[in-house]
Amino acid sequence: MSSKPFKPFFSGRREPFDMTLPASNYFTVQDKVDYFDCDNRRKMRISAAIRCMQRCSCEQMVRLGIPLEKLQAERMALILTKICIKVHRLPICNEALTVCTIPVGPVGVKYHREYFIDSAVGERLVSAFSYWILVDPISRKLHKPSKFPYDWDLRPSLIGDIVGDIPLPRRSVPETIRATVPVRYSDIDWNNHVNNTIYPDFICDALLDEIRDDRKIDLFTIAFKNESILGDRIEVFADPLDGGEFYLVGRHERGTCFESLVRFSS
Repeated sequence: MSSKPFKPFFSGRREPFDMTLPASNYFTVQDKVDYFDCDNRRKMRISAAIRCMQRCSCEQMVRLGIPLEKLQAERMALILTKICIKVHRLPICNEALTVCTIPVGPVGVKYHREYFIDSAVGERLVSAFSYWILVDPISRKLHKPSKFPYDWDLRPSLIGDIVGDIPLPRRSVPETIRATVPVRYSDIDWNNHVNNTIYPDFICDALLDEIRDDRKIDLFTIAFKNESILGDRIEVFADPLDGGEFYLVGRHERGTCFESLVRFSS
């Protein structure tokens, strides 16, 4: 199906911030940090930042005429498999945000999408790189990108030199269990598994001692290995690495559900 040429959508009280590439290279919405997006330091949670970025990409899909409901009816669902986030500064409560997304294109069977979150004055707050796959939500079988019948209006990468596909450590599962998390009804989304925005909260709970010491998260990477469903109990293992990094693995009875690398700034 062909679509009309993509034009960025702007909303809010101010003009979009300036960038080095034309506005047609990214899709932008205005957002705000609500109090329920924040932790007890009035800073936006990583999980809330991911929700903010995904709202932007969902809005783009709606503007392109391919909302998630339409994909669902055609037995297609886009599932996040990995996201790498560079935190320049966590947004604070009530801060106005400009959120941008760029669908860059498929890499093998994965779709590559980039995100930015900027302040009202154009300060870069968050940069993110993500991989998605297209699956049948009923059979759980993988679709090849060639099966996707719609025009994404793909664009060149803008953040390859800021944050890209950050590799996870090749090492065994850490020995220390930092948290045990029962999967509850409130964790489940319409794909009948734990929503990807929930896992960062599991990870931050496992790193509570470091976060309570007011250490700043500089880099946050998570790769999803196996879905978690209602009734699962996830054990979160964590090992400290050099340079303020932690390697984390989440496991339930069917195996590993996620791997993560979190780096705290010195």
